[in-house]
Amino acid sequence: MNVCSNLKLKGDGAHQPCSGDQVLYLKKRITLTSDGILVQPNASYVPKLVSLMHVSNRRKKGLPYHATLENYAPELIADGELLNVEDAKTFRSGLGLALYIAGDRPDVQFPVKILASYMSQPTSKAMSALKHLACYLDGTPDVGVLLRNATEHQSLFDHWEDDMEICDNGVIPNERAGARMVLEVFSDSSWADCKSTRKSTSSSLIFLNGAAPRHRLPFPVAKQSCTQPTA
Repeated sequence: MNVCSNLKLKGDGAHQPCSGDQVLYLKKRITLTSDGILVQPNASYVPKLVSLMHVSNRRKKGLPYHATLENYAPELIADGELLNVEDAKTFRSGLGLALYIAGDRPDVQFPVKILASYMSQPTSKAMSALKHLACYLDGTPDVGVLLRNATEHQSLFDHWEDDMEICDNGVIPNERAGARMVLEVFSDSSWADCKSTRKSTSSSLIFLNGAAPRHRLPFPVAKQSCTQPTA
């Protein structure tokens, strides 16, 4: 069977490692840099979100999370706080864009998870938080996930030593495993911060020889004790 006679095909490549070439795959931007493979969301998503939220002229935010927004809980919603039909539609459209972006932006996954809990009942506070997120993304449109080139015996901390901001503001561990394959795992939990359910949100990052083969999305864990939460 002749595939070209039945399907419209577009040729793009071949692309060499470290060439700086950029390709689009599943609506993602993939750039072959000298340090590895940079994966970024589609370049149109952030401008669309900024335009939809009408925040193009607002001051950029330094953090993605709106500190006063909590997971949706009916008992926490004040009278008159629910959005009208038209604004709720706008909120859901913006949240859909944010969900697409979050797949390649670990820095926004936690606030997007919180916002997603308002999908069925959007509120004015949730809309404000989504606009806050849009302002943050407007100032960081090119952030993505760098899948670094990896070599044996390498550690993530080796890359930290080349980052002046980390060196100036943190302590880099001196000990190294010395193994040929170095597996490093980092995790954190919000420790039952949801006042309604007492659930935690946990997340982790896994590195092999200093490269991140995958990252785990934030997820809520089982209901915890109010006085002695566990991860």
